[in-house]
Amino acid sequence: PVYDGSTKWTNVTVKAPNATLSFAKTGGGDWSLIAHNKISQQQLWSEPLGGVPVRWGIAVDSGGRIFVTLRSGRILAFSQAK
Repeated sequence: PVYDGSTKWTNVTVKAPNATLSFAKTGGGDWSLIAHNKISQQQLWSEPLGGVPVRWGIAVDSGGRIFVTLRSGRILAFSQAK
């Protein structure tokens, strides 16, 4: 078998210019995208995903927009409020 239960999810971290981005599972079993300050590691913000993210499913474009792919096939986009 390809998956025998010994493979474990490791936290994927994307390093953006001013923050690190990662997925986190809450106590209730829901998933969120979390941004931390690169230097202090203080949490800057958190956004619920409404589904299970695809491992390595984070991308950041040149405009600073963040894209997250969920296992359901949905693609979420996050950007700075104007």
